[in-house]
Amino acid sequence: MSQTSLLTHTVFLRNNIDKLVQIYITETQRCNNQRGVLLLDFRNQDKNSNVDVSYVGLVNVPGDIRNIVIKKIENTLYDSVAFFCIIKPDNQCLLFDINLDKNRDSYFMDNPELS
Repeated sequence: MSQTSLLTHTVFLRNNIDKLVQIYITETQRCNNQRGVLLLDFRNQDKNSNVDVSYVGLVNVPGDIRNIVIKKIENTLYDSVAFFCIIKPDNQCLLFDINLDKNRDSYFMDNPELS
């Protein structure tokens, strides 16, 4: 597969967000509701034309990412947030918070200093 035909993480998220959220919810429930991070690994995409997707419980997440997530989940505003970690081909990690409760969107719009 040529470099130009590889999906960017932005396009991949846009095209698959519903499936990814469902994987996150299902895996969280399977792990007795223990929070975790959905890893989206783009490092081998050029070899196998796939993005590797896996759920990692918070206890197994690397320390720096775990600390960020723990700090966030201590705030009740993050009760309904899924955490996605994108690992880019250059090994950069991007952490995304995906709001699962659309009712909270208006709260953040009404209180922009919290977002």
